[in-house]
Amino acid sequence: MSTIVIRAARAADLDTITQIYADAVTRGTASYELEPPGRAEMGTRFDTLQAGGFPYLVAEKDGAVLGYAYAGPFRPRPAYRFVVEDSVYVAPDAKGQGVGLKLMQSLIAAAEAAGFCQIVAVIGDGHPDSASVKLHEKLGFRHSGRLEGSGYKHGRWLDTVFMQLALNGGASAPPDPESLPERKFRQESNGLDEPKTEANRSNCAAVSGLDQLQLAVEDAEHTAKLLPALEDTAARGDDGEGALFACQFRVLDDLEQRHLAGPAEH
Repeated sequence: MSTIVIRAARAADLDTITQIYADAVTRGTASYELEPPGRAEMGTRFDTLQAGGFPYLVAEKDGAVLGYAYAGPFRPRPAYRFVVEDSVYVAPDAKGQGVGLKLMQSLIAAAEAAGFCQIVAVIGDGHPDSASVKLHEKLGFRHSGRLEGSGYKHGRWLDTVFMQLALNGGASAPPDPESLPERKFRQESNGLDEPKTEANRSNCAAVSGLDQLQLAVEDAEHTAKLLPALEDTAARGDDGEGALFACQFRVLDDLEQRHLAGPAEH
């Protein structure tokens, strides 16, 4: 019997990703976009997230992409650098198979391994019976706020729900100075950013499997910190692929204006 595999998204997946998101925009209320973006725009969003080092995953079964999830910057200001916002979408005919749960489990593991301290869900039309709200509750997210009547779509007002999950000790511990966001912040502060070249983009490609993952980590000390978490993920039956991206963490000031695709669209 074939199983669902979670792996890093590739450019070749974007046609299906675009179709999945288009259905969510057209029929649903989780996204506050009113017109579905085309393949080119979805490709630009994908490239931006990859260039920033953020995890972007797909669920695959028998060669077909059933859903996707990614974590992106919550806000562009540097003090927010340890917080990411999740987005997860499942194809209509794949719902009810646990695809969203598997994607989110791997996404949480990826964000934690990279050293982020909070993962936030901004859920459009976040009523108590919302599938997204229930999914995040199942994963341990707590409710942290609601914006009433903040979206208007399909002829009705929608509430936006905020939920969050602490990672790596959350607010009870200082961030890891060797975490991906902090190392990138130091490099940017010191003017050590490398130009975006095709070679750099290639180096930012997601790696899969624990052996490949170890090669992607910048130093042995960081490897020692990451592998136990990923092995624990594998022991639980979750897929660890895409749990770390070796490319540098880049927060671009224009991301907030781009309205990245996800349940946090607003």
